[in-house]
Amino acid sequence: MAFMLVDAPELALKASPVQTARWRPSRRLTTVVVFQSGLDALAYDLVVLLWILSFFVETLIIRSGGSRSTEVRSDKGSGLLILLSVFGSISIANVFARSGFTLLPVAAFYVGLAMIILGMAFRFWAVASLRSFFSYTVQIKEGHHVIVSGPYQFVRHPAYAGSLLTIVGVGFALQSWGAVLLIAVVFLAAFGYRIQVEERVLVGSLGEEYLSYAKKVKRMIPFVF
Repeated sequence: MAFMLVDAPELALKASPVQTARWRPSRRLTTVVVFQSGLDALAYDLVVLLWILSFFVETLIIRSGGSRSTEVRSDKGSGLLILLSVFGSISIANVFARSGFTLLPVAAFYVGLAMIILGMAFRFWAVASLRSFFSYTVQIKEGHHVIVSGPYQFVRHPAYAGSLLTIVGVGFALQSWGAVLLIAVVFLAAFGYRIQVEERVLVGSLGEEYLSYAKKVKRMIPFVF
């Protein structure tokens, strides 16, 4: 996440008439200029920092499940695509927010923070349910089988659902419907490709067990998709 050093006079000029910052120190670090106060900017930065640190916590959860050998590995670039989508879409979303174009109401900021946190929590639940079976690339591990407990009883790819909720929440927190739309389109495309690659491997390795599960449970949104 890129940070920008902004002078108070410059902040006052760039902010919209409705969304002018009320807290104006001489110099401060912030990501965009639409936040209502320094406390809002601080809250956003802290939540984003927690999001970044959450991946280190995930690693600890995965390792707590012990070590398993990899029997099949077939990522086909989907992991790299998702990573590039994260940095690319958020960078462009920041441009939308700084420009003051396609702004959402102030309340969208708080909705966005809630979405980011809920998305992280849902993803943690997914990782904790799989533990050592979870990986950041498409792999089939030793002893791999279909998990139907935890969030996997609601959707087949809860980690991706949580990530999507978090990343779309960033767009809301930046108070830009243009950013929300851009992020949603980019990530649905990236995750769509990843799911296609992953499910082909799962069906090839787990066969009827996974096909039966897929008939009962939707991919990312319960009862919908």
